[in-house]
Amino acid sequence: MILAAILCIHLLVIFMLMTIRFWIHRMDKKMVRGSDLHMAKWAIKTKRRAYSSFHMRFARSDNFPQTLQEMQKNLLAELEKPQSNLKRDVDLNILQYVWRTDLSMEELVEFYDLNDNTIFAIEDRKQRPLIFRINMQRQTICVLFDHTVWDGIRIVNETIVPMIDCKPFDSRWLIKPRYTPVLSEMLQLYTSYVMLVRWFTHKPMQTFSEESKQRVYVHRMQVIDVKNIKNKLGCKFSSALLALWARQLFAWSHSDRTSIRFGLIVGFQVGRFRNNYSILSIDVKRNWGTEETIRQVEKQMSRRALEIFPLYELINNIEVQTLFKRSMVDVLFSPAFFEREEGPSRSISDLSMINLTSTCPV
Repeated sequence: MILAAILCIHLLVIFMLMTIRFWIHRMDKKMVRGSDLHMAKWAIKTKRRAYSSFHMRFARSDNFPQTLQEMQKNLLAELEKPQSNLKRDVDLNILQYVWRTDLSMEELVEFYDLNDNTIFAIEDRKQRPLIFRINMQRQTICVLFDHTVWDGIRIVNETIVPMIDCKPFDSRWLIKPRYTPVLSEMLQLYTSYVMLVRWFTHKPMQTFSEESKQRVYVHRMQVIDVKNIKNKLGCKFSSALLALWARQLFAWSHSDRTSIRFGLIVGFQVGRFRNNYSILSIDVKRNWGTEETIRQVEKQMSRRALEIFPLYELINNIEVQTLFKRSMVDVLFSPAFFEREEGPSRSISDLSMINLTSTCPV
């Protein structure tokens, strides 16, 4: 009787998950759902957009005005398209994505003086979804964007690539999911149980709600150092990068912190959502050396790969993302990196991204 009851409950949950997915993907396609809804709820609660930001610093050169003119020309050409990605927006009152019809270059691009540090502010008094902030003297461009409308991959591919002619994120970075009814739901149940176990066995990092107690740390790693470790140990670039970053995080974290749980970002190619990613949890211990860290990271990547797509489905079907990020992951980690091409991107010397809406402790 007990086994029969458990089986019936599982079958009911599978049917429920299938029904929710069918509704979101087939019947309710215009509404903000999935990870997008996670961002939108944050914006509604705080009464401000879920802004993220990154800045591009160009190499010191007398040619920057010419480079800037080329970028503005590219933006204008993109803006003239009927449904330009620059015109995307979200209406939080009806929870639907919309297109802006009155967008001009004057509203899209702003110029700042040398000592005006508000160029880096993660806010906009006009509450615009996308702004390009330019400082001629610093030869810096800051891009402020609404994370509900663009994730990290989309903001690069849809707005930055046309502007600076850099290499887009292609199939090397993104996964095309394959949904199989019933089997996919069974894997979601399995992943849910695994996550429950990890929730009980991990103590997340302490968070600070007061801004006075919060700190910003800047980590700089040379690509050549990552490649040297990769070549020496015969590992993946992402594994070597994570190992180096973990060492830096342990260096400033309290000595009582014996482990850190990373959330490895895995991107997907799905048209239904604007935020398309899953998270692969990776545990790293303080007492591991670089070589042992890489070995354990790659072992976990291989063993836990089965959880990537089921978690993606769970995140988009049920609102579990906030709970997952807040209590089961300490810090998000994306192994993607910027690659130059011809055009203005060839002059970029530094690119940094700030994400304040992850809800993770770090």
